[in-house]
Amino acid sequence: MSLRPFRLFAAALALVAALPTLAATLEDRIVDEAENRSQAMRHLSHLCEKIGPRLTGSENLDKASRWAMERFRAWGLKNVRFEQYGAMPGFDREPGASARMVAPVRRDLEFTAMAWTVGTNGPVRGPAVVAPTTMDELMAVKDRLRGAWVVYREPAGGGRSAAASRANTEVEELLDKAGIAGRVRAASSERVQTHGRPGRPDPDKPQKPWFLVRASDRDAILDFLALGTPVILEFDSRHRFSKEDRPIGNVIAEIPGRERPEEVVILSAHLDSWDGPGSQGCQDNGTGSSIVLEVARVLSRLPERPKRTIRFILWSGEEQGLLGSSAYVRANEASLDKISAVFVEDAGGGYDAGVTCTEKQAAFFRPVFDRIAREFPEMVPTVRVVERMPTRGGGSDHAPFVARGVPAFFWRKGGSLSYGLIWHTQYDRIDQVRPEYLVQACTTNALTVWTLANAPTLLPRE
Repeated sequence: MSLRPFRLFAAALALVAALPTLAATLEDRIVDEAENRSQAMRHLSHLCEKIGPRLTGSENLDKASRWAMERFRAWGLKNVRFEQYGAMPGFDREPGASARMVAPVRRDLEFTAMAWTVGTNGPVRGPAVVAPTTMDELMAVKDRLRGAWVVYREPAGGGRSAAASRANTEVEELLDKAGIAGRVRAASSERVQTHGRPGRPDPDKPQKPWFLVRASDRDAILDFLALGTPVILEFDSRHRFSKEDRPIGNVIAEIPGRERPEEVVILSAHLDSWDGPGSQGCQDNGTGSSIVLEVARVLSRLPERPKRTIRFILWSGEEQGLLGSSAYVRANEASLDKISAVFVEDAGGGYDAGVTCTEKQAAFFRPVFDRIAREFPEMVPTVRVVERMPTRGGGSDHAPFVARGVPAFFWRKGGSLSYGLIWHTQYDRIDQVRPEYLVQACTTNALTVWTLANAPTLLPRE
């Protein structure tokens, strides 16, 4: 008997088995890849645990930018580039920073030092002295100031009258001249926030190191001193400044449009972060950066390109005042009318809960959000309809676009994570992330930018 009938029958069975795949829409493929083969946590782990926090102007941000470009190229994206827009004093922290109470008991302190401030250049141990606030108080402790860590009762940022501030200025200058080791201030809670102002120390006006510790750490120090018990503190926080300014820029990659490549949908997040001890720059904004990377990977696997170009941008300098996005808007002034929409992921590791838009724009979002609701029934994004889009956009990278009338959207977040706990603090770490939220956000972004890139028109601007 011929084998031909059996071969035909086997081929028919194979065709039937393949029908669901052949019939799957591109949207089905996006959902399947993003939901069932997610690599978002892998991207986030590399950023946070292999590279770490990424201050603008730091070696870590340079590493992260190079790594992101390598990923984009490996996935086949086009026009992958680093667009420099300026330079900044380079600042890096050596690993292994520490702070502790050495006596009368051993106590590790949670702390930070502001970026672009001087460090200790090695461990510096000295007695704790309560910070004097008047000349009389200064005279009372002047013999104990050399080599001492001056501990302030008032939390950092605490309000003072103008007269008290003027008096304090004189006292502070005399403290420096007395040869103190440095200053220790307290946060108003258990969160120690890191910020900083770019710049190098003035060699003609040497700085003293100063550190911010938890309120409970400050209280423990002051309690011992109030009892007359000597306290010894040790800080080790080594800071390096680059000899010359470092280039700063944005990482950009594209999936070019097949019909209207000059029209663009942008998905973006800022790659930079603050870099205080303990922080990994995870939810501000490693999560957002990982979403951008993962959406690029997912969409690069589709068998056809979108009608419009999808552009992926990882900004820098967001924490120093939206530097990267503002520079991009200035440099692309002539083509802003070709941008259909800009999406910014910068609100932590929650799931994407929706956008605020006009009724005309909502018609583009609702079908996507309905699909997400079927896939993630407990994490449903919604539209909040307003009469007109705002002309001022808040404190993230959508703001420069909003100011120029470009539809730009900052994803609202949902879920049980406390963004206030981690924002710019020592708690911004990967153990705070819930992977299922990240999967939903990647799927939502992938479907949204794909849909708008293939829509009949640009997103309405009113």
